[in-house]
Amino acid sequence: KTGTLTHNEMTVKKIFANNEITEVGGAGYKPVGKFSSSPEKIHDLLMAGVLCNNSEVVQENGDYDVIGDPTEGCLLVSAMKANIKQSSLNDTYHRVDEIPFSSERKMMTTIHDVKGEKVAYSKGAPDVLLEKCDRILVNGTILRLTEERRTQILNKNEEFASQALRVLGFAYKQ
Repeated sequence: KTGTLTHNEMTVKKIFANNEITEVGGAGYKPVGKFSSSPEKIHDLLMAGVLCNNSEVVQENGDYDVIGDPTEGCLLVSAMKANIKQSSLNDTYHRVDEIPFSSERKMMTTIHDVKGEKVAYSKGAPDVLLEKCDRILVNGTILRLTEERRTQILNKNEEFASQALRVLGFAYKQ
C-alpha cells in the first residue's frame, strides 16, 4: 500500500499472490482502477481483506470516504474495484468473534460462521503470519509451504518495503 499524507488516504498498489505481482490502478478511496491481471486470481486474498476488517467505505455526493482505519479502508476499496461487496460477504460469512490487532500479536483475526463451519481470517505482519502457516493457496490449490516458498514471500515483502510500500500478509484457516 502507499499513502497520501495530505489526505490521510491509503491505496493498494501491488498484490503478490499465486507467484505473481498484480498491479492495482487508481488512487484514494474512489473504487475505480484496473488490475494488471484477472481479479478472479486474487479473489480469496481480496475477500480476506474485507472479512478481517472493521472499517466501512461510504459515498456521499460522489465522494468516497472511510469510516475507520485508512489501512483497512484501502483493503475495502481494492475489493470494490473487483466487485466484491462488503455487505454481501458479511451476509454469507457471519462474523462470530474477533481477536483485535495488538502490537504483541502483530495481527488481527476474525472468525466467521460459513454454513455451520468456522473460518478464521487474519491479516498482519507477513513474517508473523508465515511463522504460523504450513500451507499456501496457489491458484486455488492448497500446497505445502516449503522453505523456498517462504523465502520467496519474505523476499517480496522486503522488495515492496524497499519501495516505501506498507506490506500486509493474509491467512485463513477452517
